[in-house]
Amino acid sequence: MAQTLPGDTVADPGGRHRATVEDGPAPADGVVPAVAGDATDVTSGTDDVTKQKRPDIQALRALAVLGVVAYHLFPDALPGGFVGVDVFFVISGFLITSHLISAPPQRPRDFARFWSRRALRLLPPVGVVIAATLLGILLWVPVPQWKDLAREAVTSMFYVQNWQLISESTNYLDAQRAASPFQHFWSLSVEEQYYLMWPLLVGLLTFAATRLRRSRRAVLGTGFAVAVAASFAWGVAQTHGQAAEAYFSTWTRMWELAIGSVLAAVFPALSRRLPRRGSVLLLWIGVAGVAAAYALIDEKTPFPGYAAALPTLATAAVILAADPVSRTNPRWLSHSAPVQLIGDCSYALYLWHWPLIVLAPYALSRADLTLAWYQKLVVLALSVALAWASTNLLEAPVRGSRWLKARLSRVFAMALAISLLVAGASYALDARVDHEIGQSAADVQQAEGEDCFGAAALDPKLHCPATTELVTSPAFAKDDISEGVSKCLMVPPYPARPLVCHRGDTTDPVKRIALYGNSHAGHWLDALDEIGKEKHWQIDSYILGYCYVSLTEAPDACGDFRDVETAAVLDQDYDLVIMASDLSPDSSPDLYTPSLQLLVDHGSNVLVIRDNPAPGDPKHQVADCVAQHLDDWSTCDGTPAGWIHGDDLAAAARQLDDPHVFTVDVNDYICSKKSCPAVVGGVIPYRDENHLTATFTKTLIPYLQPSIEKAMP
Repeated sequence: MAQTLPGDTVADPGGRHRATVEDGPAPADGVVPAVAGDATDVTSGTDDVTKQKRPDIQALRALAVLGVVAYHLFPDALPGGFVGVDVFFVISGFLITSHLISAPPQRPRDFARFWSRRALRLLPPVGVVIAATLLGILLWVPVPQWKDLAREAVTSMFYVQNWQLISESTNYLDAQRAASPFQHFWSLSVEEQYYLMWPLLVGLLTFAATRLRRSRRAVLGTGFAVAVAASFAWGVAQTHGQAAEAYFSTWTRMWELAIGSVLAAVFPALSRRLPRRGSVLLLWIGVAGVAAAYALIDEKTPFPGYAAALPTLATAAVILAADPVSRTNPRWLSHSAPVQLIGDCSYALYLWHWPLIVLAPYALSRADLTLAWYQKLVVLALSVALAWASTNLLEAPVRGSRWLKARLSRVFAMALAISLLVAGASYALDARVDHEIGQSAADVQQAEGEDCFGAAALDPKLHCPATTELVTSPAFAKDDISEGVSKCLMVPPYPARPLVCHRGDTTDPVKRIALYGNSHAGHWLDALDEIGKEKHWQIDSYILGYCYVSLTEAPDACGDFRDVETAAVLDQDYDLVIMASDLSPDSSPDLYTPSLQLLVDHGSNVLVIRDNPAPGDPKHQVADCVAQHLDDWSTCDGTPAGWIHGDDLAAAARQLDDPHVFTVDVNDYICSKKSCPAVVGGVIPYRDENHLTATFTKTLIPYLQPSIEKAMP
């Protein structure tokens, strides 16, 4: 996926506050309802705060979820609203750990009971939301996206979505994917992994405290503090090195939940010693800290890093303040029915609002995948309505079911049934796409060799009729990736040795060719493979992602690896080096001239393939567009003026004017003089907004091969 980190955050481990400890340790478990204006001091009575009234925490939940929702609907109005996730992490850590400290798990059945209550609390609404989202995908989302989204439904159901997002952040092909209606599950994944590990840690530390005859809270607090320090240090380091991993990883986010855990360990002692005026001051410092985080943190802020300390510590301050009885504490607002209602429904509101935001543009046929302001308000109202219904008509009855709670096995059976239902529905979508891809593959095999198939349809010598039949389906086009991009592309962190893919004639070649460039060179590898096999040429690929296509110095962070890559290319003494590049930012022909000259001086001929036309707009995925306009795919066409951009590498080759440097331009067989069709000779040329499909590049072989033969010494 694309690495749009803050813009993709949605989190709320929150939920309803009507549960008691008997109902189990859900994100809101143990917070007994209180009417607005209740003056009960939450620090009184038992040390188990999950048995006490905390409408202030419900107000915190409302503040957090509204911040996240507002950010997703109106990001310019609340640039830091995404830090609501951090507020929720602290709340969850505090409440869950408070319960675990009051009743530490000691036997296997204690752990099973804890996890069963989590399943009873979370899985029914999650299952319904994922199932409803899959239905929306089936109805409105283009088929080419189904395969990826089906996989995300499963990873969301099993709470490993955060690790999938980390994996996709390093996947070059997913860099410009459309927003997924499931990506908000990353935060729940982090939390559920915490809920899986934390009881084990509490049990271990409790056992250690007993054996060492030390204060249980002191040992627990110390252990939690060590976890905070280690996770925070790792998160800071990763934020400035591996931003996506820092943002989504459980290990870099654990400290935020653990802050709540440390607070749970020391809360009884601190709250008794905190004077009322100090509580009021702490409350307002905390509220101001959360507000400042919303206003000052934005997408450009390295996050989580040090910046996440502001909303997390501010949230801890509000919780420690414990809703003091004071005229300066605005209980009239925090205890009010609307605020408590949002707090009660916060978990469900977080679940529902993001799929609605993502799916609504598809349902409304919005080509730019955006919503007008009034449509956003409708989405907001619908999100709140669904959240209320989900909370009161689904979550509450299931959690209150005596039949389910009578036996742990029934809860786990329910969890298994929900998980299998989602997995089955996801598999059905995936199988539907696979069937379509398989059918298209058979159609392509049958159509290959026909006079007007693919690029040949734009050959003026053939006088081909207008395309009337689609041979490559949109789903096939999305999956039609050259091995030069899918298997042979090198991306950060770069390997110690270049990844070289050997194609063409690798047994007894008469000539040897190097393919050097970025992914816009890589998508030619399958076509070159066929040429190489026919002409007995070996093709070796050197495909770099996120680097300038330069063998010498360039303004990027690839210098160390470029030295290794350059040496590898030069040492092989290739007869011909084929190069291609997209239009890189801040480049110029002068940037590439030294590389071309270096190859010539080393004794190699060079052929530069001029870059292909393409929409270049992530919102214009050609295959998706064709899927939505099967009755008139010309709707998805572009224009030469809009789709054919400059190519500084090709310009450098022409300016060098060296007899050993050649260029080839096959764009006349991708675009006509008037348009750049979305379908050419029954073939969709693009698998995304800029890369050519492997099938289409193969249809360009007759127009590419003569130039290669001419350039070959």
